[in-house]
Amino acid sequence: MTTKTQIKLKGEVGWEAIFNYDNTGNTGEIVQTWEVKILRKSVRSSFAQEVSSTTRKTLEESGQSVGTGFSYAGVSASVSSSWEYSQEITEMLENTTSASSEDTYVYEKIETRSYTIGPGGKLKLFQKYFKAPGMKALFDRFTTSLEEGEEKQEIDIDVEVEAIEFIKDIKVVYTDNATGAPNLHIREIENGNSDVNAGFGGKYVWLVEDYSMNTEEVMTSVDFVRQSSSDDKHSDLAAGAGGDFRYLIPVYDGKKDDKISELGLLRSKGKVPLEAVKEKGWEGMTTDINADRDGDYLDLLWKTRHAY
Repeated sequence: MTTKTQIKLKGEVGWEAIFNYDNTGNTGEIVQTWEVKILRKSVRSSFAQEVSSTTRKTLEESGQSVGTGFSYAGVSASVSSSWEYSQEITEMLENTTSASSEDTYVYEKIETRSYTIGPGGKLKLFQKYFKAPGMKALFDRFTTSLEEGEEKQEIDIDVEVEAIEFIKDIKVVYTDNATGAPNLHIREIENGNSDVNAGFGGKYVWLVEDYSMNTEEVMTSVDFVRQSSSDDKHSDLAAGAGGDFRYLIPVYDGKKDDKISELGLLRSKGKVPLEAVKEKGWEGMTTDINADRDGDYLDLLWKTRHAY
């Protein structure tokens, strides 16, 4: 199955009529002043949706395998460097393909333009634009030529695409010392101790992500459960320490398109509210894994990506 490929999206460059003044009823000339908008706007979600659907269509038409439940995302995108506004559009494309919690990027500037219309004359003012899925630009370029105002041009957008990896499960790994920690275990986000059981004796306990590109089998959130009885279906986070059994329970909600793509641990001396976690760029968290253990607060955090 194909996990990386290249596709082309289509953009359009043309002229948009923004003002129309009719002076045919007057015998004198008139100076007309207008406010015009210079705009760069990109919406990541709209661009991403088009990338994913176009990728599937492109792969199917070329006879390549599309993975079950795969969601594709643009890694990079560009237009030909020979085009007049390639630098501005490339910057917009970087905003649509970069990892960010902000969905919409907008640059806007209002300027004034004045034009003289002669006796009995007409003036129609056009502004040059660019539009593509999730993107629109209005450039600082104007014309009053009716012929030029009808011109349109198709622009190719080259997009490098890959299937998104999400997290389908969390593996719990036990070791007898810190040096045995798995290389790819989930880290404490502020470079603290990543041993879930730290400070309570027993086993060293590490969490490891298990990834999948199939959006039908990946997590949408995680629950923390503490109970007095053992559960053979899950691995105890407090192994060897005594006391309650502590488990992480993956949640799979097929109705939600936002799937977990990244996990982290947060160790702290006091309770951290969800609002503070979101300010750090995370979107969800469990309740305190160390509840009633008289030690650090420990929360599992996650980030999500939308599966299109």
